[in-house]
Amino acid sequence: MQPGAGRTEATGTPSRFTDVHAHFVPQAYRQALLEQGINFPDGSPIPEWSAAGHVEALDELGITTAMLSASRPGVEVDGRPEYWARLLNESGADARTEHPGASGSWLPCHFRRSTHPCERSPTLWMTGTRTVLPC
Repeated sequence: MQPGAGRTEATGTPSRFTDVHAHFVPQAYRQALLEQGINFPDGSPIPEWSAAGHVEALDELGITTAMLSASRPGVEVDGRPEYWARLLNESGADARTEHPGASGSWLPCHFRRSTHPCERSPTLWMTGTRTVLPC
C-alpha cells in the first residue's frame, strides 16, 4: 500500500475520506512559536510534527488525503508575516511533494494593513508550484 493510500480494514479497498482541517507544524514554525511564548496556540501543547508521521496517522485512520493549515497564530508570529506565509506555504508544498496524494494545503496569506482596500497586497504561494499570485 502506498503511504497516504488509506484503506478500510473490512474490505481492503481504498478509502475516500478527506480531512479538510488538519494542522501542520513545521519545525521552524514550532520553534518560533515557543520562543514567542506561544505554548498552547489552539488550547493544546504544540506537537512535534513531520510529514511522514502525519501520513502514518492518516493510514491508521483510513484517511486518504488531508488539507493542511497552520495552527494559530498563522503568519502573525513575530512581526514577519511575509516570511511565515512563505515558509508555511513552502513547507506545505514540500509535504505534498514528499507524499503525493496524501496532502494539500490551504494557502496562508498576509494582507498588509491599510485603510484602503486597493492598497492591500497579499503574499500567496501556491502549494506545489511556489508561484506568487499578484493581487
